[in-house]
Amino acid sequence: MPSPQDLLAQLERFLEQDPGNDGLRAEAFDTALRGGLRERAEAHLRAGLDSGRGALAWQLRHAHRLMAGHDWQGTKSVLAALHDEPQAPRRVARGRGA
Repeated sequence: MPSPQDLLAQLERFLEQDPGNDGLRAEAFDTALRGGLRERAEAHLRAGLDSGRGALAWQLRHAHRLMAGHDWQGTKSVLAALHDEPQAPRRVARGRGA
């Protein structure tokens, strides 16, 4: 099984060929975060947020990155903004039983 660093390097090579592939970018972000490669995770997060596509999913990934860094106040702020987002799925925006 390849290491997170090796897998991330492979994903990043694919992204060089297809930089607009949000699914691939999300996988690279997740792999970097799991591997403790926070700077690389941050780079993929920024690219995803800047793409303008999948904003809600990237905001949630932003919260995951903040949690990984134990930034609880930042996490709370991002999740509160996501909760208030009109485009958020009804269950996310309004709670469990809505």
